Amino acid sequence: KNASMPVRPFVDAVTPDVLLEDGDKPDVPGWDLTAIWTPGHSPGHLCFHVPSLELMLTGDHVLPRITPNVSAHPQSGDNPLGDFLASLDLRKAEDTNARICSKCGYDMHEMDEEETECPKCGFDIESGGLGAKARKKALKGPDPADFYPGLAKNALKFIGKNQGLVWRTNAYIAVCLLVSLFCAFMYLWIAEFGGVPSELKMNRTSSLSTSLRACSTVFGGL
Repeated sequence: KNASMPVRPFVDAVTPDVLLEDGDKPDVPGWDLTAIWTPGHSPGHLCFHVPSLELMLTGDHVLPRITPNVSAHPQSGDNPLGDFLASLDLRKAEDTNARICSKCGYDMHEMDEEETECPKCGFDIESGGLGAKARKKALKGPDPADFYPGLAKNALKFIGKNQGLVWRTNAYIAVCLLVSLFCAFMYLWIAEFGGVPSELKMNRTSSLSTSLRACSTVFGGL
């Protein structure tokens, strides 16, 4: 009665023609419907199960890409979110022969029973997370569990198999070395031409020219 007060001027209260409860079968020509009470989005929300079509009409209870709005208001009861989470359990209408990915909706009915990983999104319907194939595909390098054992067992074979990782590692090392050399050069340059207190300056015997020659020697050895 007192819910959604801001929109009350735009809504007319009506009396329902038919009251349905959990388990009722509404008389709809051509349809074999069973009402399933699923409070949460609204206190009286119903889903409708159609066994002959292996179909569940979820309304606002289950949405494709977003979660439904579950709000607290005078008609929602003491714990609307708890009611919503509890009513997500629809096992009483579950088709034990159907195999649908609960993440993307892919029909896995034609797949082998031992295959539990969805080929479309990689979700494992048994474990409730990413499957082994999807986790391996998401890795940009070797499996962390195989890194040190593989490197210790046969280093050359491991490096040859993971050349991308080797090149990235070398690139990171080169960047760090260049940054370090640049910082050392800037320190020596500032120490040579002023700006640094005398007590922080390096020994004058190590002149700027000597430092530049050392840097060129390092770069020439790369």
